[in-house]
Amino acid sequence: AIVAASMVTAGGNVEFARKTLLPKGSNSAKDLDARASDAKAGSDGVLYLPHLNGERSPFTDPTARGALVNLSPATTTGTMCRAVLEGVAYNYRTLSNALGMDTTGAIDEPLPMVGGGARSKLWTS
Repeated sequence: AIVAASMVTAGGNVEFARKTLLPKGSNSAKDLDARASDAKAGSDGVLYLPHLNGERSPFTDPTARGALVNLSPATTTGTMCRAVLEGVAYNYRTLSNALGMDTTGAIDEPLPMVGGGARSKLWTS
């Protein structure tokens, strides 16, 4: 069986973070990936809600908006970059759960991915 779900702006979140968090001249998602790689998994508790343009699944709310939460003076650019990637990944996990997929353990079979994010070693790990 084929199941599918999508976010309104998965890649748009990466573009937003790149333009907002990285220095001028950083013009690729690879730059964001490199900066995010400097931070620990879990982003030191910083959370990102990836709803820049509303959301359509697993819930429909065109008024939902994005947010970075749990920031502190110790929060780094790398931590925020990683939080963006983790926020999008977590939203995809939520979509997978809504489709009835078991996401409680390791995935034993390949999980097809498409789009620019599929090239990110950090994002796909």
